Amino acid sequence: EVTILRTDGILVRSLAGAESLVVDVSWSADGSRMIAGSNDGTARVWTVGDGVVRHVFRVGESGQVRGVDYCKTTPLVAVGQGKKVVIWNPETGEMMLETTIDQGAYSVAFSPDGKTVATGRSGRVSLVSTANGTIIRTLDGANNEVDEIAWSADGKLLAASGSGGKIHLWDAVTGEHMKVIGDMTLDTWGLAFSPDGKRLASTGYDFTLRLFDVATGAEVLQIRDMPAIGFDVHWHRDGKRLIHADTDGRITVFDSRLIRERS
Repeated sequence: EVTILRTDGILVRSLAGAESLVVDVSWSADGSRMIAGSNDGTARVWTVGDGVVRHVFRVGESGQVRGVDYCKTTPLVAVGQGKKVVIWNPETGEMMLETTIDQGAYSVAFSPDGKTVATGRSGRVSLVSTANGTIIRTLDGANNEVDEIAWSADGKLLAASGSGGKIHLWDAVTGEHMKVIGDMTLDTWGLAFSPDGKRLASTGYDFTLRLFDVATGAEVLQIRDMPAIGFDVHWHRDGKRLIHADTDGRITVFDSRLIRERS
């Protein structure tokens, strides 16, 4: 089951139909639909207004669907499982393309313009064309498992994190590995650029929410001793709220305007 809450904690709706643990979710651009990936090897698309399951997508016979993403510019959804990235049309249910990624496809993320989907697993991120499924570029430099991928809003930067905790930042246009951010040693599972691209939020296995300055890589905020392991983090599109999810099922909303950064 997927639970939808307002940022003030009021329950909006519960989406039923998932038959096992849900490990990743993504909204459509207008907020009318949602996709969720589950441990049972499926991804489901719901219409949020009525809670109806519109499509059930399966990549293989079994295995966790760890990565799902809803394209914000074109009616497409991407699903990563095993060594496959599959893209469907969530309106019609038609499979648009399927691509094999040698190092594995654990996380998936559409570029802001919808022309590329990034996926990663074993120390590498692949950029795949959504037009024909070809691998446009491979981003090297990460020496850890890739669990999470995030694009900056302008599509010029791409960040990845995972086991070992470090965050890797690339120039998405040239493929240059720009820097390693943070001194974390435990897994980083959640990663998100602020809407203005100036801050990068992370959370993970060390019970800590962090903010980094993207330009310098410096850590500007650290909120320690969160109640549970951080599983994911997202910025509200207005940039004023930071939403943190943990492994106990707790959602915490921070007002970013009240967060005091290090000078």
